[in-house]
Amino acid sequence: MPIAEHLRRWGEMKKGTEFGLKCVLRAKISMTHVNKCMRDPAMYRCKIQTHHKTGDKYKVYPTYDFACPIVDSIEGVTHALRTVEYKDRDQQYNWFIEKLGIRPVHIWSYSRLNMRYTVLSKRKLKAFVEKGTVEGWSDPRFPTVQGVIRRGLRVDALREFILEVGASVNDNMMSWDKVWAINKKKIDPVAHRFLAITENSKVMMTITNFTEPAPVSAAGATAMDVQLHPKDKSIGMKKMAIGDKIWLEAEDASLFTEGEEVTLMRWGNCRITKITKDTAGNVTALEGALNLSGDVKKTKYKVTWLAAAGGGDAKSPESRPVKITCVEFDHLITKPRLEDGDNYNDFVTECSRFETQVLGEAALRKVAVGQLIQLERRGYFRCDVAADQADASAPIVLFNIPTGKKKSMSSVKTKVATKS
Repeated sequence: MPIAEHLRRWGEMKKGTEFGLKCVLRAKISMTHVNKCMRDPAMYRCKIQTHHKTGDKYKVYPTYDFACPIVDSIEGVTHALRTVEYKDRDQQYNWFIEKLGIRPVHIWSYSRLNMRYTVLSKRKLKAFVEKGTVEGWSDPRFPTVQGVIRRGLRVDALREFILEVGASVNDNMMSWDKVWAINKKKIDPVAHRFLAITENSKVMMTITNFTEPAPVSAAGATAMDVQLHPKDKSIGMKKMAIGDKIWLEAEDASLFTEGEEVTLMRWGNCRITKITKDTAGNVTALEGALNLSGDVKKTKYKVTWLAAAGGGDAKSPESRPVKITCVEFDHLITKPRLEDGDNYNDFVTECSRFETQVLGEAALRKVAVGQLIQLERRGYFRCDVAADQADASAPIVLFNIPTGKKKSMSSVKTKVATKS
């Protein structure tokens, strides 16, 4: 074909005409080359779409394979990090650089990091967003940086995981358990501790000797000072409301026997003096007597609790329990690894978000958005929505942070089945 005809067709492409849309500009190499990526690869194609910067000025654009080596060379890239699926295109990359006479770039190939039960394709992730399966690109179930950080992953934990895995040309299929186990080591020494009780599964216990003097009882006090972290007093202190009526988890109450001594976490021991049950055998009420001088190491059960209605200082709004929505997440897909030919829509988890309504101690009102905390015996959480100081009925929203463990932390149930 004459050069003039090539130029004419190129002109049609630049104008975006009907004929130009049928054309493509290729590099003339060899249609019999052993590497199929070298068989006259496309360099420019027409794309009639408004550009976010140049508007409708251009109708023809370079292909990814043609643009990358040029941009890398001109912008001073010394080492191009490319995943192994581009290996066959490396020869094409170097051919363009050589023929254009521009500075060579060293290519460093590595294997893509794949995670079990995780979709990493941007096209598939976009479909989740567009269908409303997730709330956006920062959804905690997404493997995006914003997503995993919103879930509660610390940047230093992510960095440590990547450095530990390292760069390799071998196929990588990693479990999230490793990531979350590293993360737990980072947050455990600094996470503030709080107590909370499941709102629709709680039993009230009346403390019959609450007004008796210390050290056995509380002498009618309305609050006590407790460390925010039991192993590090330097982190700070918090006020905990106490009173003669407290809430306990129904799951815990069902395990008690009369005369048994249990430990109320961060407070002390209490002897169960009376257990009331309904006709179905469910515990409906308890009575107990404090024994704060008792040995916590000798009790079988260490349980979470909450002063009902703010304890002895019920008139103070600041001391009353706060409403919390605890959110747990499951994986978006049900298959550990999608194979070629799998339709990912066939493996989408039907429900991957679970909410539990709980009541938390008053000190949780001071927790800020993004803060990582622990609800004792329930797990680690990241605060996604902080307390609304103007609306006490609006719940705090906490996202559960996985720890990499196969089993839950305690008898407090989880709504998500653990996958490895």
